[in-house]
Amino acid sequence: MSSTDKYKLSTLSFNSGTANSAQIFALIDDYIAEEAEIINADFTDGQYGWDVYEGVGIGQVQDSSNSASGADGSIKFKYNAEDSGSPNEPRISQTVNVVAYTDYTLSMYILEKNGSDAKVKFGVLSSDGSTVVAEKLSDYSTLSGAPKGDDSFRQDLITFNSGNNTSLTIFAEYQGSGSEVRVDDFRLTYLGQPPADTVTLFDSFRLVSHKGSE
Repeated sequence: MSSTDKYKLSTLSFNSGTANSAQIFALIDDYIAEEAEIINADFTDGQYGWDVYEGVGIGQVQDSSNSASGADGSIKFKYNAEDSGSPNEPRISQTVNVVAYTDYTLSMYILEKNGSDAKVKFGVLSSDGSTVVAEKLSDYSTLSGAPKGDDSFRQDLITFNSGNNTSLTIFAEYQGSGSEVRVDDFRLTYLGQPPADTVTLFDSFRLVSHKGSE
């Protein structure tokens, strides 16, 4: 039995024309919203599942209790302007399985803290890290109209095609100086064919008439 709060309303308008009867139906679409598996995508288990790069004295990747949704947990990037090292920016990444030649959307939530120069470059690399598939500079100050999470997080996203890859590396890298920024709730979504054992529940069909044009 499915909880009623998981049902969503879907509507379709049409003109009956000269017909005095109609057959209504519902079925699973040829393509449905799917989500690639990202380990610990909301950082409730700290940094587990992610590769972390801090270089030598150039900044830090820390756990944070701020959260875009639900339980506490996010990643905090903190840069120290007086330090130097290589690589030159704090960074996290994770390699995930993907379906080849498929359009994907990578999204994350970002929160600026303690300054006004907090940006995060995020995107997708080839699994060996040698090729940039897609990347974007996320600037919190420009996301006032984006979907809002808890603790004033804002969502940013980027779209790309997986090409001939069956695995890709998603990443987020701090850009800026003199401030801190947090990231949370990574998602990698696509439209895929439903598995053979997919079950969809429908309920409460209604056919409402109103006068239309002839």
